[in-house]
Amino acid sequence: MRLGTDAAPIIVDVRRETDFAGADTLVADAFHCSPDNVEEWRTELSGGRQVVTYCIHGEAVSQGVAAALRLMGVEADFLEGGIAGWTEQGMPTRRNIGATPSKWVTREHPKIDRIACPWLIRRLHRSQHGVHLRSEGSGRCGRRTHRRNPL
Repeated sequence: MRLGTDAAPIIVDVRRETDFAGADTLVADAFHCSPDNVEEWRTELSGGRQVVTYCIHGEAVSQGVAAALRLMGVEADFLEGGIAGWTEQGMPTRRNIGATPSKWVTREHPKIDRIACPWLIRRLHRSQHGVHLRSEGSGRCGRRTHRRNPL
């Protein structure tokens, strides 16, 4: 299975908060959820898709979360070797931009080709992300800017 496709499993980083905050990378296409709140975020997972959890070394934390998910009726497994084994094998990762929720900024009237990306829609669907509209003509920090290419 290829990461980023509809057939790929949902990959959940379940490292403890302190470990995650100090981490540089995540498995590509993964998102972080606290291993202490499995019951809360389990309902946000897409139904019918396999879930793969991972922690630092693929031991107690990720195995425990995968077992808890299986008890809740989710087809779940853990990544053997964790993120350490994944990066050691040179598998795809992405930069960790922090444990704080992301904020996506878009125009008031976005063009459909700029928002219809399935990956982006899946990312925005997860409750930890927010969408903020930018008024026409306003730039960073709310300053007015001139648009070079009017739509």
